[in-house]
Amino acid sequence: MAEEHTAEKITRLEREIEVLKKENERLRQLLEEALRAAKRQAAPFSRQKPKAQPQKPGRKAGKRYGRRCRRPVPDTVDEVVEVPLPARCPRCGGGLKECETVSQFQTEIPEPRVQRIEFRISVGRCRRCRRRVQGRHPRQTSDAFGSAPSQLGPRAVALASQLNKGLGLPNGETATVLQQAFGLQVSRGGLCQALARVASEAEATPLCLGEAFFRPLSLSRSPLAVRRKLLRLQLCILSAS
Repeated sequence: MAEEHTAEKITRLEREIEVLKKENERLRQLLEEALRAAKRQAAPFSRQKPKAQPQKPGRKAGKRYGRRCRRPVPDTVDEVVEVPLPARCPRCGGGLKECETVSQFQTEIPEPRVQRIEFRISVGRCRRCRRRVQGRHPRQTSDAFGSAPSQLGPRAVALASQLNKGLGLPNGETATVLQQAFGLQVSRGGLCQALARVASEAEATPLCLGEAFFRPLSLSRSPLAVRRKLLRLQLCILSAS
């Protein structure tokens, strides 16, 4: 009896070993396929099993092409460039006869150029109160001079704000874009200070929020709407403070 029990146990263990070997081989193949797919960036969405009759890539001919789209012709043209014929045929060197003139349109970004502006600010003093007064041009972004006479212009600050806050670029990458695209040298610290000034100027005050929220209250007769607007006003005031 003991020998028969041992033989059955050995047979059962051999079957289990075969099953485990097959499972191990299957998992090994899956692992190898996964590693190959991770290294193959050309077809990240491959289904492993191709179709028996795949369709031809690209647009279909005729009516099945789909909607045809092209870049529209600009309404206005800023510059006209005449492109004459070459002196000789580039293929055989023979003379050329002009047959017609066709138009090709190109939309291009103008070459960026940094504009350096000097403001000649008049400084004076009031004859009555003896208070110091200086002029201010609408294009100025700061009243500072003396130790900090050089400032960024409003368009440069607006572009830096869009790159940093709108697109999420760090200050270093924002400075790199300004330098490479426009030749504008600016440090990270200078950008931080400029963006801080923009934030302080754009910060909503409780008075402005009150005017904006209480103006529509006269058009609403619902007490619930009034309470909702007052609650929103309190939240905005708390967030601005």
